[in-house]
Amino acid sequence: MPPEGSWFDSVRTMSDLVALDVTDPLGSTLAEFIIGDPDLIYLDGNSLGRLHRNVVAAVEHATRQEWGNGLVRSWEHWIDLPRQAGDVIGSLIGASPGEVLVADQTSVNLFKLAEAAMARQHPRRVIVTDSANFPSDRYVLEEVARRHAGELRVVADQDELARVVDES
Repeated sequence: MPPEGSWFDSVRTMSDLVALDVTDPLGSTLAEFIIGDPDLIYLDGNSLGRLHRNVVAAVEHATRQEWGNGLVRSWEHWIDLPRQAGDVIGSLIGASPGEVLVADQTSVNLFKLAEAAMARQHPRRVIVTDSANFPSDRYVLEEVARRHAGELRVVADQDELARVVDES
C-alpha cells in the first residue's frame, strides 16, 4: 500500500491516471523504445524490458564493425570496458575511478579462478574451504574438484583451514 499523502491518494478515475501520464517528466522517454503493440501493458522488467532504439544500432555496430571488421583487434578496446563501465557506475555511487569493476557474477568468477588454479596445480587435486563459506561457493568448488577428479575438503574454521592447506 502506498504511503498516506502520496500521489496515489489523488487517483480516483482513469482520467486522473491520464493526467499523471501527461505531466510525467519521464513520459517523453517512451518514444526512445520500440513499441510493437501500443495496447500491450508490459510490466516484466526483470529480464527483457522494452528494446531501446539505440540498442539496435549499437548491436549492429558491434557485430559488423567491431567483430566483422575489427576481428581480434577489437580486444584492444573491449578489454578495458569493465573498468570504464565501473568508473561510470562508481561516479553515481561516490566511488573513485578504479574502485568499481563490472564483471561476471561472483560465483562465475570463483569457478573461473578455481578452474585455473586446479589446472595450474597439477597433480594436486584437493580444494580446501571452510564451512562458513557460502553454500553456493562450496557447490562451485565441489564441481571444480569433481571435474578434475579431485576432492573438496570442508573444514570447520580458519585455523583448521591453514593446517589442511599445509598438509595438502
